[in-house]
Amino acid sequence: MFEYTLLHWMTFLSAAVLLNLSPGPDIAYILGQTLRSGRRQGFAAMFGIWTGAALHVVMAAVGLSAILATSALAFSIVKWVGAAYLIWLGIKMLLSQGDQFVAAEKPGNKNLSTVYWQGMLVSALNPKVAIFFLAFLPQFIGEGAGPAEA
Repeated sequence: MFEYTLLHWMTFLSAAVLLNLSPGPDIAYILGQTLRSGRRQGFAAMFGIWTGAALHVVMAAVGLSAILATSALAFSIVKWVGAAYLIWLGIKMLLSQGDQFVAAEKPGNKNLSTVYWQGMLVSALNPKVAIFFLAFLPQFIGEGAGPAEA
């Protein structure tokens, strides 16, 4: 693991940052929380999203993402649970007391741990992220980096 060059790590980290900045449900959740409740909630959402992404990395590293990629049933379950969760968050936001896109109340009104856990779920329940990491990570693994199981 420590035999990787600085160029190797910089390429991986640059690609990871670009992926995190690309639009999708994760960025929409972070932006929504930041505009609605302020910077602290935006950071809590961001850290939750990062936790969900780290979970996908671990799942890819131990091979659980391969199961998701090869099982249509597992992929569908995660996809529909994730979609239902995003719909539930959207309905909850639409039915909230605020009538503006940017809330008029003071920032910091929402529990940071709730925002964090919601962000983690938004990321963790996105099956496309699991499939992506399954395809993305092997490109950055050097030969002989660990035991190969056949």
